[in-house]
Amino acid sequence: MVGRALLIGVSLDGLSGCENDVEAMAAALGVRGFTVERCVGADATRDGILAAYERLTSDVEASEPAVVYYSGHGGRATAPAPGAADPPLWDLQFIVPFDFHASRLGDYRVITSVELSVLLAGLTAKTDNAVVILDCCHAAHMSRRPGLVAKAAHGQIPYEHLRSYIEGLRKDGKLQTDLRRPGGDAESVRIVACAPDESAYEYDGDDGRRMGALTESLVLALAEAGQEPVSWASLIARVRRRVRDISPGQRPEAEGRFGRLLFQTAEADLVTTLPVCDAGPGRARLELATFLGTGVNDTFVVMPADAAEADPATKIGDVRIDRVGPVAAEGPLVLAPGRDALPIGARAHRETVAAPAIPVLLPDGPQAKDLARAVAAAPLIRPADPGDHWQAAVRIDAAGRLTVEDRIGPLHAARAADAAGVGRVVRDLNALARAAALSNLAGDDHWALHAAVKWEWGVVEDGERHPLPPRGAVVPVGAMQYFSVRNSGTGDVYIALIDIGVAGRVAVLTAVSPSGERLAAGQEYVFGLDGLDGVLTGEPLTWPEGVDATLVRPETTLLLVTSAPLDVSVLEQEGVRGRIGHVSSLQQVIDQIGSGRDRDAGRSRGPVVRYDLHTIDFGLDPGVPRARER
Repeated sequence: MVGRALLIGVSLDGLSGCENDVEAMAAALGVRGFTVERCVGADATRDGILAAYERLTSDVEASEPAVVYYSGHGGRATAPAPGAADPPLWDLQFIVPFDFHASRLGDYRVITSVELSVLLAGLTAKTDNAVVILDCCHAAHMSRRPGLVAKAAHGQIPYEHLRSYIEGLRKDGKLQTDLRRPGGDAESVRIVACAPDESAYEYDGDDGRRMGALTESLVLALAEAGQEPVSWASLIARVRRRVRDISPGQRPEAEGRFGRLLFQTAEADLVTTLPVCDAGPGRARLELATFLGTGVNDTFVVMPADAAEADPATKIGDVRIDRVGPVAAEGPLVLAPGRDALPIGARAHRETVAAPAIPVLLPDGPQAKDLARAVAAAPLIRPADPGDHWQAAVRIDAAGRLTVEDRIGPLHAARAADAAGVGRVVRDLNALARAAALSNLAGDDHWALHAAVKWEWGVVEDGERHPLPPRGAVVPVGAMQYFSVRNSGTGDVYIALIDIGVAGRVAVLTAVSPSGERLAAGQEYVFGLDGLDGVLTGEPLTWPEGVDATLVRPETTLLLVTSAPLDVSVLEQEGVRGRIGHVSSLQQVIDQIGSGRDRDAGRSRGPVVRYDLHTIDFGLDPGVPRARER
């Protein structure tokens, strides 16, 4: 494969790994035949980056793969709220060159999202095979986990100033905005480190080098994919799972033509089956299984190559996964009656999906044997393997007592390591696992409802609403929070509010309506409103007993908007009560998060439930006197 790549790295204001990011990407692309130009350090000024981008556009051949990569800080200027008759404006985002601090009024040393769109339009006019990768963020949030540094610019530029600067470039003929496509470039793939209101981070990577979490995960995934026909959509799913293990609040995304095969223009079919090969006596290996999100105890039906779907009458056999590697997965193969071998070209169709199990770092020593056995037997947790990014840990103190902690610190007072204490530890770990699975639940474009709802979140003071941003606010314990959701559409929707507390406990805030609050067209629901007196009081934010009260901890609330009733009450209890009839695929996922049981991987025979998911992430401070935004 031939191709050209421009790799930009700017380490400023606390970042130190951007050059490492560039070298890692250069190596990953080099094995694929790319010619690489690096633009780093003092060469990566605004003028230097623009000149390098123009050289790439000039040199690239028609349909030749072209990659533009940036690692560094990002910035964001938020558009003012529109008036009643004004159309909403887009926020203005920008990347930060080396000479950013030489900016002055009317001459900002940044490259705005508008300019990047124009540059990309010029590139895709030369080649229809372009990929843009941005390992930066546009939300200046602090990390609550030690060792993570946000890739967000510290110096903010007023929206009006930045817009005036862009207008000046247009007036001087330096920015041909007529070239850009408002709906996004149709001939490119864009990989972004996080959503606009989230943060992207760098950290000390697996090999000890400082790197961006996105870049390290992307490089590893590219190596795992090799030359196999993997799509960008499958690749980013693999990347996202790893990034969220490192930084749960960061969600990488693929935009544009993400259905394409890597560095090609050909579109891939959705990955629904996997190639199967012999892995030794009585065992089968499923290639590229990690790109399908395969986990231990997932089950597959092995079918001939030309089979469109799993069929018990013609199946070759069954596989239950017991080992997942970096790329492939393995398990014992049980051949169907009359079958004596695995034919070439066999494909695996996933039948059931095991509940995701979070890795738990366990202590060594004889005191921990009972604990290790209990963790291994639980469906939602597993002992961490070497190199795992553990999400919970159990510590033993000098007195032999057990404590569960997350990446921030302990979650309760130490307990005796007897049977009762081990049982409580496992229950706490399962609660953390449910919280992690719920946090990773994402809106699915295929089932998106796109409901016309307007919502806000904030605190109540003296009966008045004080809205807060959906990301980055810090509020004190005791603050009275509220949520309001208005259905501005024409049909009914159902809403549920689910809180993931600072200690990982899940609570359904709309528990009085376990299948969701029904909102008719034009109706508003307000959580924290006294429905009898019509007074907005809010609901208090509380701190769980036993959790260290000296640290700000993250709390998350999910607003789930569905097209039909959906029972989320299972998230607050152990197990799933019996259900009558078939349930939707989303209900299966919710049930699995609550119980840890396997779920059917095939298309649900229940009602189709479309849904949107909105996330509010904030810090709960046990000691600050008032709400403040970080």
